[in-house]
Amino acid sequence: MILMKENSEDLNIQIQYKLVEELTKTNERLQLKINENKIQLANNLKHINDFQILNKFSTVIQESNTIEDVTWSIARNAIAELNYEDCVIYLLDKKGEYLIQSAAHGAKNPKSREILNPIKIKIGNGIVGGVAASKQAEIVNDTTKDKRYIIDDKSRMSEITVPIIFEDKLLGIIDSENKEKNFYSEDDLELLSTIASMAATKIMESKYHLELIDYQLKLEKLVEERTNEIEQQNLELKKLSLFPKHNPNPVIELDFNFNLTYCNKGAVKYFGNTILKKDHPDNIKYVELLKKTTKEKITGVYQIEEGFKFQNQHFDMRIYIDEDLKLYRLYFNDISLIKNMQNELKEQNDSIYDSLNYALTIQKLILPDPSNLNGFFSDHFIFYKPKDVVSGDFYWLKEINSNLFLSICDCTGHGVPGALMSIIGYDALNNIIKYIKANNIGEIMDSLNKYFFELQNEKGDASTTNDSMDLTLINYNKENNTIRYNGCKQQFYLIRNNEIFTYRTSSHTLGATLDNLNFQFEEVNVEKNDVIYLFSDGFPDQFGGKKGKKFKYKPFRELLLSIHHLPMDKQHIEIEKALHNWQNGGGEFYEQIDDISIIGLKI
Repeated sequence: MILMKENSEDLNIQIQYKLVEELTKTNERLQLKINENKIQLANNLKHINDFQILNKFSTVIQESNTIEDVTWSIARNAIAELNYEDCVIYLLDKKGEYLIQSAAHGAKNPKSREILNPIKIKIGNGIVGGVAASKQAEIVNDTTKDKRYIIDDKSRMSEITVPIIFEDKLLGIIDSENKEKNFYSEDDLELLSTIASMAATKIMESKYHLELIDYQLKLEKLVEERTNEIEQQNLELKKLSLFPKHNPNPVIELDFNFNLTYCNKGAVKYFGNTILKKDHPDNIKYVELLKKTTKEKITGVYQIEEGFKFQNQHFDMRIYIDEDLKLYRLYFNDISLIKNMQNELKEQNDSIYDSLNYALTIQKLILPDPSNLNGFFSDHFIFYKPKDVVSGDFYWLKEINSNLFLSICDCTGHGVPGALMSIIGYDALNNIIKYIKANNIGEIMDSLNKYFFELQNEKGDASTTNDSMDLTLINYNKENNTIRYNGCKQQFYLIRNNEIFTYRTSSHTLGATLDNLNFQFEEVNVEKNDVIYLFSDGFPDQFGGKKGKKFKYKPFRELLLSIHHLPMDKQHIEIEKALHNWQNGGGEFYEQIDDISIIGLKI
């Protein structure tokens, strides 16, 4: 009996424990369900809030008229509602190379539609540029671990970047940063992607709308311009209809079969009853000319280049073709006086050029044969380009006792005056060598200075000129491999081992004075493969290029340095090409302003 009682109590205890256990589990399940419901409720509330934000954004964005309105609507009416601490909207530039900050929320937007210190990012650079390149949205939970991160106004710990895309074409970027790590979720990514998609459609709609307005304005302007053109043409036609009667020059009208339908008093005065008759030889001649001119032509005015000659009178000739009225109207203008003057000028011009060409032949006689340089140098060229037919530049050389004396001279002026001075300079150098027997550079320069001084002062009155000559004079001794040099107001270059050296002559003006002048030569040793350039100032002073400025000496040295390794005949070609390109720089041709002379010598 006692045993049964104890068993009954144990059973009751077990049942009670079992009930407690079941109740506990039930309570836990209920609590879990409650928590799940709370989470679901929070998610539902968030989705409702997101939906409300999208609904509000959709309403506001539809009212946007420009792309700027769209981007600021994203910042003000979408991002701000999400309580993000920062956001920047970028738009792609016209060339598709950079993303430009176009709207902002947070610290980047201090007031109104203002962006603080706006930046632009190249496609492919940074997280923003990377998303633009890939067109794939990204969440970066820790920017300190991403080397692409670019600091804008300040450093933040997480970033979400979403592309704005329309039909696979990138339009811009929505980018937001937060000071906390792991701040953005997949829900944020989905929401921003939806906003970006809505914005893309509206941006393209705004773009097409603006293009349509622009097209309409252009079309209206085109219609207005065309209307004005038609009104002007009508006015011109009205004037043309009145012009023939009162025109003192001949005016003739023909039908499309070239039958005479009208002629004014000017035509009768000049031509009488000659070319107005259909069977007259002159009539036949100009009808054939008209047939050739009017072939396949539409309504308009055309110049007949051949003009018309009648009884030693020359006429400029224009024809008006009217397809509607089926008529040709011929306008004649007596240009006999002009033609006669042109012929006289041509004869005078031909005479002048004949004289200049003869002068050129004479001047060429004083220029030494370049082959005289063969025994002294392994290679050489002479670039000689007068501004006009004849030149104020000349080159001179003499061999004295196995020494080569070589000079490049630039006389005052160019053309005929310069050429006359070149004859004087050439004669002076030869006389100094022949009669004074000067045999070194110092003596030659002293004698040359005295010669020009006496030339300028021999009359001692107001007729005295200041004509002179700039020159470089060198004496090359092949056995000693030395060059002695001097001169006036010129320089020459030596290139060795791709390095260029400049040697300057005296700064005195030749013939200006005899006081305290004692020209002394200087000497430089030369080596095999050295290249020497003598030149006048014509090339460095030539105007041209895109800005119409002088070529100058530094670019001239760079040109010579770039070609000095070429054979001398090739160098000549490259110099000619460089001069041509410089004169034709910037789409405008610059006339040569001075004589150009360059001598290249290779040791």
